[in-house]
Amino acid sequence: MFNFLLTDNWSFIQAMFDLFARHARMGFAANFLSDRVDYRLDHTYHADPAKVLDLAYRYSNRVMLRNDYMPFEFTLYVDLRREFDKTRVVYPEFITLVDVDD
Repeated sequence: MFNFLLTDNWSFIQAMFDLFARHARMGFAANFLSDRVDYRLDHTYHADPAKVLDLAYRYSNRVMLRNDYMPFEFTLYVDLRREFDKTRVVYPEFITLVDVDD
């Protein structure tokens, strides 16, 4: 969805992230072509992973950027769930990883 060249791709991405965040229950993910490539096609849009990651942090601090499965693509995951254990400072599903008996 974000890989085709438009007149103003960045505004489109921002508008879609706003829409996703408003309607998602848990979060959203989006795939992009990276601007860190060996070549480009005339009809494709290549996003700066750092810029997209910065945008994601406007919606949540619980984000993941994967750039390890194809050489010129990345996927951004934005988890909108904000609750965390304030004592252990960890998200609920990871408590068992930090709660170990001494």
